[in-house]
Order: sequence, then structure tokens, then C-alpha cells
Amino acid sequence: MTTIDRTTVGSLYLLHFSRPLGNLDNARGMARHYLGWALDAPARIACHLAGQSQVPIVLAALKAGIVITPHILGAAPKDGEWYLKNRVKNILPFCPDCCRQKNRRIKALPFSAWQLELPLFDADADFPAMPTGLHADSYEFLIRRNWRQSRPRETMDVSAFDTL
Repeated sequence: MTTIDRTTVGSLYLLHFSRPLGNLDNARGMARHYLGWALDAPARIACHLAGQSQVPIVLAALKAGIVITPHILGAAPKDGEWYLKNRVKNILPFCPDCCRQKNRRIKALPFSAWQLELPLFDADADFPAMPTGLHADSYEFLIRRNWRQSRPRETMDVSAFDTL
């Protein structure tokens, strides 16, 4: 089982409801979106749309016959969901459907994209030390030239052409 803490990187997803849900007389009493976070967003969205969700607003939208359109916003830590729900609060600028209806650009997420951890190679083992007084691009050129010169040359078998 994966341990999830606030820095665990997953996917932020947004469920857009085709019509508002809630008290239509009160502008603050309506909901048009649900924002969520999951390690496997497509599986979690499928769970929501199948009615197996534990989220009351999604279940109410399905019961009311509201069409739900899912959108994956991008990779973010678990904190990203909390930040958007509690600090930004207005999710409309991040919804592609709402922006399309109002002829606006989709707003970028307010936090930077997260790079997944990749295994790093040992530079000392793979490349010789760079000589002093040489620029990095010149050094790369020298490495490539030496590599080209050291690889075996392919020879062409010309005996097949002798029969022509």
C-alpha cells in the first residue's frame, strides 16, 4: 500500500456539472464543479461516474441527471488540492468548459508543475572531467567527435555488385 502524505504527487481532476446543483435562488448556494486529487485519476473518475463515489455532491449530481464532464488539470502534490479548495476558492478560471462558454483562456495552476523523481546517473563515471578554460558546449562537441572516431566503421560488401 502506498503511503500518501501532503507531498505525494498525483493528478488533480475537475468534474464539471452541465447545470448548477443546489439552491438556485442563492448564488453562493450552488455548485458547478467538484475538484479532486488521486494517484490514478482516470480510475477515480470512472468510479465517480459509475456512482460508486463516496462524495455526496457527485452522487447528488448523478441522481439529478446532471451530465458530468471530467477534466484532468495536471500533476500536483496532495497539497495542491487543499490550496485550490481553501486559498483560491474560485475554480471557474481552471475549468475548460466554463472558459470556453465565456470565451476566455484557461488559467494555469497557481503552483509550478512537479517533476517526478528520476534516477540520476553518475556523471563522473560516464564522462571524463571537463578541462579548465573550455566552455561546456565545446566540451560536448569534443566528446561527440571522439565518440564518432572511436566507433567501428561499417564496411559495405561490394561482392554482390560484381554479378551485375
